[in-house]
Amino acid sequence: MLRMNRRVRAAGTQPDYSLCDQTVTVYHQDAEKHVSRTVIHGVHLDFKSVHTLDKTGGKTERAFLLVIPQSACAYVPPGAYAGAPGTYTLAALDKVYFNEGPQVEDAAWASFLPARIDGLLVVRQVDPKYLCGRLCHVEASG
Repeated sequence: MLRMNRRVRAAGTQPDYSLCDQTVTVYHQDAEKHVSRTVIHGVHLDFKSVHTLDKTGGKTERAFLLVIPQSACAYVPPGAYAGAPGTYTLAALDKVYFNEGPQVEDAAWASFLPARIDGLLVVRQVDPKYLCGRLCHVEASG
């Protein structure tokens, strides 16, 4: 959870989202296997390379952290998402494309993979962050 000192909480100050100046496309597949696509402006996407070493050798993976302020687009939990304009949903195994991404047909979801499409990422964790009891942003990582 986002922590702020008492003086800041009392003043009601919101986090500074001035670094949220990027665009992503969020893809979500629901229980009926329908794929929704939402382009969101005003986010921050940070990449880093993670190197691991095991018995078979080393490998490098691309990790990311995505911050989506509520002011950029309103988050709706997956079970309650209806596709209303100005809203999005995000869950584990959803996909994020850096910049404005292509339309994806429901049947093409299985072949819409990061190994085939440069700039495509798979979400592993979604973590809504609250400040003073109100949702201020969502962090997604993978």
